Amino acid sequence: MADTYWPWRVELNRLECEFVFFVSHVMEDNDEVLWFANALEDRFRFLGIPIKACFLDVQDWEHGNPPKDLIRRKLAASHFFLGWISPNYLKAAKRGWVWFELAYAELIELSRQPSVDIKFPFILPVLRNVSVRQIGRTPWLAYVQREIERSRRGEKIEDFVERLVSKLVAYYSQEINKWEKSR
Repeated sequence: MADTYWPWRVELNRLECEFVFFVSHVMEDNDEVLWFANALEDRFRFLGIPIKACFLDVQDWEHGNPPKDLIRRKLAASHFFLGWISPNYLKAAKRGWVWFELAYAELIELSRQPSVDIKFPFILPVLRNVSVRQIGRTPWLAYVQREIERSRRGEKIEDFVERLVSKLVAYYSQEINKWEKSR
């Protein structure tokens, strides 16, 4: 595929990232997302990974900052963008912030790539109690092939999070190794 010039770019330094994952979610999923973030943070600490696992607005929001500025800054300070796609997310998406986050995440992803071939995916969907069919009319459909994990019907959050955390730790290690080799 031919190289493409992207007229808009976000300049980032992966060596200065504060977070591994910027977690895009809606407040209706706060309890599950906090459960997940705490489990991932515990695993990172156990493995000696010296970076904060997740940016979550419910715990890392810097009050007094314009929301768009803070979102852009924290997305740019993250290695990856994780979308916690749930029925609540799809219902509440009309509020718009999740789409702003996804659009800026796409700009970051394209800025990090030398061409249209995405070698280091930045945007990762997690499907929690939703099917591909349910996201069919959303921008997330374009990213479904990257899905990290999908919950099983009626699955408890504890079981889902255990699998998800293992996969995300492996993904982080794999992608950071690829990135370091390409430098």
